Amino acid sequence: MNTFTKDPVSPDYVDPAHAPAFGVCVTTMSRVDTLAACLDNLERCVPRADCVVVSDDSPDAATRAANAAVVARHPGVVYLEGPRRGVFANRNNAMRHCLA
Repeated sequence: MNTFTKDPVSPDYVDPAHAPAFGVCVTTMSRVDTLAACLDNLERCVPRADCVVVSDDSPDAATRAANAAVVARHPGVVYLEGPRRGVFANRNNAMRHCLA
C-alpha cells in the first residue's frame, strides 16, 4: 500500500517526521487518459506528495470537464483551468497554486 512501513527494522521504513515534503505540478492539455494514468501513478508514490495540482490548458470545454472528472476521483488533488496562453503560462499557473 502507499503508507509508511511501521517497522523501524524494515528496509522500507521511512520515519514520517523525516520524510521529504514535496509538491507535484501536472500540466495537461487534451490528454484525459494520460492524466488519469499520471494521477494513478502518483497515488502509489511513497512518500506521498504533500500537494498535487493539475493545470488544464485544454481549449475544449468537454475535455476540461473530462479532466476535472479524472481529478475528482483523486482526493486531495487540486484542479485548475489553465490560462491557455502556452505551456510556460500553464506551468506557472500550477506553480503559483502549489507554492501558495
